[in-house]
Amino acid sequence: MWLQLRNLEAQQQTLSGRRAPRTQMLTERQREVLRLVSEGKSNAAIAASLGYSVSTVKNDIASLLTFLGASRRKELVRKAEAAGLLTAGSDATR
Repeated sequence: MWLQLRNLEAQQQTLSGRRAPRTQMLTERQREVLRLVSEGKSNAAIAASLGYSVSTVKNDIASLLTFLGASRRKELVRKAEAAGLLTAGSDATR
């Protein structure tokens, strides 16, 4: 999945002549998974909330970790906030 994100980023940069904002690089599902991770939800709770399998959620989180260069969920949330992918003042600030 992260390769798809990088390829999409390269395509958008080539087409527009400039780099697309990172928020446009995530799918709607990835943004939702990221929000739920920031709320401290478990993989199982995220899967149940969104109606996806736990494996799908794990894959999305792995892609997000790679995309933002994070190694843990807490670091993922901090980097996502810094990149403007999460709004400040959300549960992610814990």
